[in-house]
Amino acid sequence: MDPRTIYVFFMVALPAIGVLNAFWFGTELKKFVASTPILASSRDIEEFKTTVAHQMYAALAQIALLATPPILYFAGLFTGVLRPSDFVFILVPSVLIIAVAAIYRGEEARAKTLPATDPELERQRDAIVRTWMRKPWPDW
Repeated sequence: MDPRTIYVFFMVALPAIGVLNAFWFGTELKKFVASTPILASSRDIEEFKTTVAHQMYAALAQIALLATPPILYFAGLFTGVLRPSDFVFILVPSVLIIAVAAIYRGEEARAKTLPATDPELERQRDAIVRTWMRKPWPDW
């Protein structure tokens, strides 16, 4: 295989894996929100923590999956293996990723504001959401 083919393969394959990653974990979040419309027990909180932890790990993987293709593109340009028009292999997968992310954005918002049956469960939900939004790793 010639070097250009290898560059293009990874520039397309990594975002494709990113689409699958977003779809898989977005679907997991959607199922959780649908099956748990209200946080009513410590069991619900534990399931919420597990689901959120998966979201956090998926986000870290997504960073690697989506940051690598532009690096490959510029490395390929620098070495003369790729042409400027090969930017299309960055642009098209990016549009797909944005579309999938937009589909699941509402589920994320619903998960962050799930109602709780008592103030203690609400406090725990808020702490989980703070970690989700501010830290790279779950700390519970």
